[in-house]
Amino acid sequence: STKSQHIHIIANRIGFDGKAHSDSNIHLKAHESADKLAKERGFHTAKEITQMKRAMTLDLRKEINQAYTQCKNQSVSMDDFERLMSEKGYDVKMSINKQGKTQGFRINERQTGQSFKASEIGSNVRLVDLTKSIETNRKTIEEAKKILQTPKIANKLPKDLMKQIPKNVTIPLNVALEVVKTSKTITKEI
Repeated sequence: STKSQHIHIIANRIGFDGKAHSDSNIHLKAHESADKLAKERGFHTAKEITQMKRAMTLDLRKEINQAYTQCKNQSVSMDDFERLMSEKGYDVKMSINKQGKTQGFRINERQTGQSFKASEIGSNVRLVDLTKSIETNRKTIEEAKKILQTPKIANKLPKDLMKQIPKNVTIPLNVALEVVKTSKTITKEI
């Protein structure tokens, strides 16, 4: 399943004496044995390869992280987030578990074909944070709509701000943020 050169080792946990060796912590013992064999033969260990890959993709992961943060802060839906990321050259693929629930996502950089799990991009790149940000952005727009329906406040909003609000169309998030911020100042004055 990997394109990298690798070795398969077939081992039997039944000794020559016919007794079974303990399989407790077998995964740790397998890692230890693989590392020992790799070092003896002058190969890179799995841990070293992972560290090299992380170092080689550091700049790309930083770029993706910046794009993620910008798109997350502007999105009002998951579709919106995916569209904004796509415009920046990244494809977002949701990870669905066996129960059919979204449990995370991957981001694929189209130019190089590199693909990363969200957690590989940065500790701040998480589905729960993305979902919260989208919900916050959506609530901000709803709050701005309510403010605009309150003539006592809406009539005192700056005219240049009011010109940015499209008629019969969803309010852009940046405008909604400004409406909410400005209305708080107006409300204090009333």
